[in-house]
Amino acid sequence: MLSKLEAANQYIRQHRHRVTNRPHFHFAAEIGWINDPNGFIYHNGEYHLFYQYNPYSTRWSDMHWGHATTTDFVRWNYKPVALANDRPYDANGCFSGSAIEKDGKLHLLYTGHVVGEDGQVVQRQCLAVSEDGVHFEKHPGNPVIGEKELPERYMLCDFRDPKVWKEKDSYYCVLAVRNEKRRGEIVMFESKDLVKWRFHSSIYQTAEEQNMLLECPDLFHLDGKDVLIFSVMPCDPEYAGQVTHHVAYAIGTLDYGTGRFEVESQGFLDEGPSFYAPQTACGPNGERILIGWMQSWSQGGLPEAFAFNGMMSIPRRLAVEDRKLLQKPFLPFGDHFALQACGDVGLSSGREQVVLEGRSGHILLELSKSELDELKGNVLTFHLQRKGDQAITVELDAAAEQISVRSGYADGRDYRLDVRVDEELVLELFVDLYSLEVFINRGEKVFTVTSYAAKGSLSTVSAAQPVRLGKLESRVFCHGGSGGSVRPL
Repeated sequence: MLSKLEAANQYIRQHRHRVTNRPHFHFAAEIGWINDPNGFIYHNGEYHLFYQYNPYSTRWSDMHWGHATTTDFVRWNYKPVALANDRPYDANGCFSGSAIEKDGKLHLLYTGHVVGEDGQVVQRQCLAVSEDGVHFEKHPGNPVIGEKELPERYMLCDFRDPKVWKEKDSYYCVLAVRNEKRRGEIVMFESKDLVKWRFHSSIYQTAEEQNMLLECPDLFHLDGKDVLIFSVMPCDPEYAGQVTHHVAYAIGTLDYGTGRFEVESQGFLDEGPSFYAPQTACGPNGERILIGWMQSWSQGGLPEAFAFNGMMSIPRRLAVEDRKLLQKPFLPFGDHFALQACGDVGLSSGREQVVLEGRSGHILLELSKSELDELKGNVLTFHLQRKGDQAITVELDAAAEQISVRSGYADGRDYRLDVRVDEELVLELFVDLYSLEVFINRGEKVFTVTSYAAKGSLSTVSAAQPVRLGKLESRVFCHGGSGGSVRPL
């Protein structure tokens, strides 16, 4: 009889041919459902991405850990499923966690999810180790963090998502937990060997009136500051109307001696509806790279005809500047994107001009202060993936200092973002088959949205009144081939 891990891998081999419509440059599984990125790490010359995975369905259930590797975030090598929920301590799911290298071996620290016969949920932290970075053995002493290590004022029903790192000669991990008031906290544990852990401190608390539960914490040092990232959800169903799923960050200083995290500034990581549960990795040159689940629990999934459900965002390089966390695209154009159009462009009133031919690609617009002044009183609109009179539109109103994103397809939604347009405006659009990622002012703001109904293969730009734009470029995704000759706009 096949083990649960072997059965999952066999199912994938037998059914992955059913998926023929994956996104072009966003990661998706071979088949089935994915959500949170897990165990994101640079190891032995390549990035490893693990992820919450149900290979058998396009709906959330029966969480395994999927696994893939890459060197450029476009070409991915699918690996065998890393973890299956096949032990009493993880019987109802191998939930989210992280990875770290120790003694040349890859270690995974993850949450074992168990639902008792009485419906009571218990979550504990477990360890798995690999010699080759592909096949993992669960530690015989699992769980390694449970009720013995967790103070009584916290609840095991929501105690999950360990993110591990090493500082000097100790290992630390942050975890999300529900306290006795049923609100969310981020707590920290310490270990010398990844097996024996002790509670260190509570580093971040939410106020009772905020009615929030926290998930998927990540803590790292960057540009002289400590940065804490976490995802937010309602602490109980009755607060779903006032607490939306989103991702937040706090910048400050962590004192490892006292265990206190002094917050200096806070903000939102992504202003769109389709970004959740991100995780970071340290790249080979010390860069901090972030990738997130390009969806959320409050958002509907793909149509039933799809044999996969869920995608990851493009990688983003993080930086701390002026008490803000900036996110810049970390996707090498290389052989994957061909320059299709570049130059300055003159737009006549209301007339659309083609800027990108193809369903997926990249558009860059840079506006100087004088160009922004000229645009005030005007409206600039990108019509993405146009098909007939339907398109996803990104509209810039410089006078109102606002960008609007609308979907003219069946899943039509309308979003508005306030933007700073005092000196210059840099707008980057990453368009893929089912998604749009908008980067504003070199990562000051990011907006992510999925649109599974979009089907057009032409993107245009127009203005309400005549205007000339100094720098507008487009690159089409070309699978390593040629995108055609570069033409002036």
